Amino acid sequence: MGVDRTDYLVVGWKLKKELYDDLPEDAAMCDNLIYDGMTGEYLVFGKIIATANEPEGFDFTEIKPESLVLMNAEVDELKTLFKELTGRQLMDCVESGTVAMAMLFSHFS
Repeated sequence: MGVDRTDYLVVGWKLKKELYDDLPEDAAMCDNLIYDGMTGEYLVFGKIIATANEPEGFDFTEIKPESLVLMNAEVDELKTLFKELTGRQLMDCVESGTVAMAMLFSHFS
């Protein structure tokens, strides 16, 4: 059995990890939701800016600063999607703070 790595650049929110156990199956399959199923270290929800599945990680990529900021309409869309998926208000599930953050991490599955 091998381990696959996917690198992510996401603008969104780190959610309370314990929320994952209560998620409907549909929500757990959503591309905008990334859970660390190996160690349970994080549960992230947001807009995926870039991914890399190659063993070497990201190719050289230029990312415009404005793509790392969510516009009000995008935040509203994500809040609506989260509510549809989970039946919960997004801001009630955020680990800390309310402002979307840029997060860069490697996800192993």
